[in-house]
Amino acid sequence: AVPALGPMESQNRFNLYFQHFIQVFTKHEHPLVIFLDDLQWADEASLKLLHLLMTTVNSQHLFVIGAYRDNEVSETHPLLLTLAEIKAANGIVNTLTLAPLTLPIVTQLIADAVNASLEEAQALSKLVYAKTQGNPFFLGEFLKSLYDEELLTFDTGRGCWQWDLVNIEERDITDNVVELMAGKVQKLEAATQQVLKFAACIGNQFDLQTLAIVSQKSSQQAATDLWHALADGLVQPLDEDYKVVSLDVEGLAEEVTAHYKFAHDRVQQAVYSLIPHEHKQSIHLEVGQLLLKNTPEAVREHKIFDIVKHFNLGQALIKTQEEQEQLARLSFMAGCKAKSSAAYKQAYHHLQTCVDLLGEQCWETQCERSLQYHEESAEAAYLSGDFKKMKHLVDVVLKKAPRALDKVRAYQICVQAEIAKNYPVEGLKAARAGLKLFGVEFPEKPSLADAEQALAETKALWEERGITDLFNLPQMTSPEQLAVAQILQKMYFVSYVVDPQLYKVVVSKLISLSIQYGNNPLSSTEGYVQYGLILCGIGDIDNGYKSGRLAWQLVQHFDAKAIAATVGSIFNGAIKVWVDPLKETLKPLLEAYQTGENNGNFMFATLSLSFYANHLYWLGLELSGVEREIAKYNEVLHNLKQEMFIDILDIYQQSALNLMGKAATEAPHLFVGEVYDEAARLPIHLETNNAYSLAHLYLNKVVLCYLFEENALAVEHANKCQNEYIGNVQGQGSVPVFNFYDSLARLAVYQDASEEAQQQILEKVTANQEKMKVWADHAPANYRHKFELVAAEQSRVSGKVGETRERYDNAVMLAVENGFLQDEALANELAARFYLGRNQKSVARHYMRDAVYAYIRWGAIAKVQQLEKKYADLLAQTTVTSMIQSTNITTTFTTMATRTGEHGFGALDFMSVLKASQALSGEIVLDKLLSDLMRIVIENAGAEKGYLIINKRGQWVIEAEGEIGKEEVKVLQSIPIQTSEVSQTSEVSVRLPLSIINYVTNIQDSVVLNDAVHEGEFTQDSYIVHHQPKSVLCFP
Repeated sequence: AVPALGPMESQNRFNLYFQHFIQVFTKHEHPLVIFLDDLQWADEASLKLLHLLMTTVNSQHLFVIGAYRDNEVSETHPLLLTLAEIKAANGIVNTLTLAPLTLPIVTQLIADAVNASLEEAQALSKLVYAKTQGNPFFLGEFLKSLYDEELLTFDTGRGCWQWDLVNIEERDITDNVVELMAGKVQKLEAATQQVLKFAACIGNQFDLQTLAIVSQKSSQQAATDLWHALADGLVQPLDEDYKVVSLDVEGLAEEVTAHYKFAHDRVQQAVYSLIPHEHKQSIHLEVGQLLLKNTPEAVREHKIFDIVKHFNLGQALIKTQEEQEQLARLSFMAGCKAKSSAAYKQAYHHLQTCVDLLGEQCWETQCERSLQYHEESAEAAYLSGDFKKMKHLVDVVLKKAPRALDKVRAYQICVQAEIAKNYPVEGLKAARAGLKLFGVEFPEKPSLADAEQALAETKALWEERGITDLFNLPQMTSPEQLAVAQILQKMYFVSYVVDPQLYKVVVSKLISLSIQYGNNPLSSTEGYVQYGLILCGIGDIDNGYKSGRLAWQLVQHFDAKAIAATVGSIFNGAIKVWVDPLKETLKPLLEAYQTGENNGNFMFATLSLSFYANHLYWLGLELSGVEREIAKYNEVLHNLKQEMFIDILDIYQQSALNLMGKAATEAPHLFVGEVYDEAARLPIHLETNNAYSLAHLYLNKVVLCYLFEENALAVEHANKCQNEYIGNVQGQGSVPVFNFYDSLARLAVYQDASEEAQQQILEKVTANQEKMKVWADHAPANYRHKFELVAAEQSRVSGKVGETRERYDNAVMLAVENGFLQDEALANELAARFYLGRNQKSVARHYMRDAVYAYIRWGAIAKVQQLEKKYADLLAQTTVTSMIQSTNITTTFTTMATRTGEHGFGALDFMSVLKASQALSGEIVLDKLLSDLMRIVIENAGAEKGYLIINKRGQWVIEAEGEIGKEEVKVLQSIPIQTSEVSQTSEVSVRLPLSIINYVTNIQDSVVLNDAVHEGEFTQDSYIVHHQPKSVLCFP
C-alpha cells in the first residue's frame, strides 16, 4: 500500500511521480504534445502542475498547447499569473492570438459554401459578418439557422443557392450566439429539451447513467430522448456505446454507459439559459439529492465533487438542521479529498462550508465535529497560503476547544505556517504555547549550562535503561504525552535553525519523554537520531552512534517510511562520519535521497544530497568527476525548488572548479565563478540569516585560502566561521575539516606572529588537536592522517626535527592508505616546504614531486600551476603544466558511490613519465627501450594489453605490443594495422579496434571508454563485439 503522508509530502510525491510519468513519453525520438482547452476555467492546483511541468530543468521534448478566451481573463487571472511565472523561470512561452475571421475571409468562406463568386456573396457576407463579428462557431450556426428558416435555400432547378437579404434583415435574427442556440434548442421536442437541461446542469461532459438518474428515467429512455439533440449536432458522443444503448434489449442500457459532451460550451450555456432563474437552485438541489440517493456509499467518494457541487448551488433552499448537517458531512468528504489531491484552495472552500453550516453554536452541541471542521479548514488555509484565514480559524479553536488535547493540532498548524513564512521565531512561540498547556516549559534563552544539564539528565535515564531496553520499549499511548511529543517533533527543527542550545534542550526532553512513556514511531525515532547528532557533536561519540543506530533500527521496525529519509540523512550524514569510513556513507546517502524523494520528504531528501556532495569533496576523489556529480544533483535540487541546499551544492561545485583552474578570476582562493559568485550571494545569505550556508561558505573560504597560501586571510575567515557560523553544522563531518584547516592556517602564520600571538596559536591548535585525537580514535580512517599532519606542523614550529619528519611520513602513509588524495598531496607539499627550509633540496624535490603528482591525480590544476610557479627550480624537470595542457582526454564519470578509491584520468600519469625518463636514461638499445616503455605504460594504465602504433611513410604500423603477465614484449614488428594480421600466439581473429584507431589518427583527440561494450560510438566495432573489453584507452 502507498504510505500515508502529510499534506505537503503528499503533494511533493504526487508532483514528482507525475513528472516521472510524463517523462516516460517525452523522448528525443518520441516527443509529446498535450493540448489543454478552456484554460480560463483551470483551477489553481492544475495551473501549479502546469507550472511545474514547464519549469522543471529536465523537462524536455514536451510541447503543451493551451487555449483560453482572452476576453474572460484579466491581468490578475491565475492563468496569466502562471504564464508570467513560467516566463520568469526561463520557461518558453509563445502566444498566438486567434483573432476573429476578417470580412474578406468570411466572404471567401461563404462564397465557397454557396458555390458563388466573391461579388455575388459580398452582400450576404457583410450581413453575416455584422451579426457574428467573424466568430467561426457563431458563423457556422448562423448559416445553419438561415437554412433551417428557409432563408438560405438550394434551387434544384437552377442548381444554385439563393437567399433573400431583405427577408433576412426583416426577420431580425439575433446577433447573440447563446440566444441563437437557445432558439435552436427550443425547436426540439419537449422531452429532448428537458433531458438537455438536466445534462447542462451536470456539465459540459456527462454520462448516460448520471443523466438517467437526474432525469428520473431509464437509461434507455434517456438515450432515446437525447437522440434528436445528437442528430442536430448539439451533443456529440465520446464513445461508440451510444449506438446500442437505445436498443430494446433487456438490461443492455444498464450494462453500457455512454459518454457525451456538448458540441460547444456556448451550446451548454444556451440550454442552461432556458431554465428559469427561479428554478435553477431547486433543480440543482434535486439533482444533488438524486445523485446522493443513487450513488452507492462504496463509490460515493469518487462522485463526491459532482454531488456537492449541486448541493452548493441549491444551498439557499436548505433550511432544516438535518439537511445542513448532511451537506456539512458531504462537504467535509469533498474537502478532505481535495486536500489529499493538493487542491488546497478548493479544499478550503469545501471545508469552510462545513464550518459555516454548523455555526458558532455547534461548539456546544457538536464540539468534536466542529473541532474537526475548524482544524481541517485551518490546515487547508495554511496550505493554500491564506495565513490570515488560517489564523482566524486557529484562534477560534484555541478559544472554543474545551480541552488542552483539542488545541494541539492548532498549535502544530501554527508552527508549520510560521516555518512556511520563514518566521522560525514565531514558530517557536507557537510551540512553547502548545507545550505550556501540558506544563512543559523551557527557558526563553537557554544557556550552555541549561543545555548541559538537560543532556546530563537525559543521559542518566539513557544509561539506566540501556540500548536494548530502549529498542524494546512499549509504544507511547498516553494522549497527553503523545501531544507533547508531536509538538516537540515540530519544535526541534525550528530550534536547530534559531538557537543551538534550545535545540539540545528540546531534543533532550523528547528523549526523556520516550524513555519514560514509550516509543512513538515518528517523534521518538526522530528524537533518537537528533540526540545522536548532539552527542557526536559534543564528543560522546560512542553513545551518539548507538542512538543514531537505534533510530535507524526503529525506522525498520516500525516501517516508518515517512521519516526514513530524515533518519537516513542524519545518521549517514552526521553520525556515521564519526565512526565509519567516510566513503561508506555515500551509497546510504543516495538511498536516503531516493527514499525521501519517493515519499515527498524533499527537505531531508535534499539534505542527503547536501551531505553527499560535501562528503564526495572531502574524500579527495578526482575533482572533475566530483564536480560533474555535484552538478548532476544540483539539477535535481533546482527541479525540487530546494533553494537552501542549492546554495550548499553551488559552494562545493565552485570550490572544485576553482581548484581545477576554472574560476572566473586569476585568484583561485576567491569565490568568483558562474556557479557561485560571492559578491552576489553573500548579501542574500546575510539578509536571510542563512547561517547554515554561511558555515559551508566560510569553511570553503578557509580551505581555498590556505591551499593557495593566503594564510592571513584564511585565519581571518576561520575566526569568523568559528565565532559565528560553525555551530550551525554541529555534529557534521564538516566540523573536523574546519578543525584541521583552522589549525594548519594558524600554524602557517606562526612564524610571523608576535610572541603573545604565538602562544595563543599553540593553545588554540592544542585544543583543536585534543578534539581531533578523540575523532581519530573513533574513526581513524577519516581523521588519523589529519591529526598526524597537524602534529607534524606543531613539531615544525617547535623545532622538533626528528618528530616532524616522522609525523609527515605518517600523515602521507595514512592519507594514501585511506584514499584521501588531497591530504596526501598536502602532506607531501608541507614536508617539501619543511625540507626546503632546511636547505635539503634533493629531499624537498622528492616530496614536492609526489605532491604535484597527487594534486594532478586529484585534478587540482590551479594548485599545480601555483606550485610550479612558486617552486620553478624544484620542479623544472617535471614540465607539469605543458604536460597537462597538451593532453586532452574525454572520460565518463560513474557514480562516485560505487567508485571510491579510483582515480580519474585528467592528465598523463606523472609516475609513468618519471619511469619513462629513467628508462630513456638507462637504455640506448631501441628494442629494449620500446620493451621497457610498453611495460611502464601498460602497468600504469592498469591495462591487460597494449599496442604502440606509429606512422611510417604514411602508413600506420604496430611497432610494439605487450600483455600483462607475459614477460615478452614484441617490438619492431612494423605490421600495418589495416592488414589485421594475426600473431602466431594470438587466439583471436580480430586484432585491434580499427574504428577507434582511425578516429584518433584523424581527429588527433583521445578516446577513453569506461564501458566499451555499452557506451560511446564504437560499440559495433568488430574487436569490441568479439572481445567484449571492459575499457579502452587510445591517445595520440
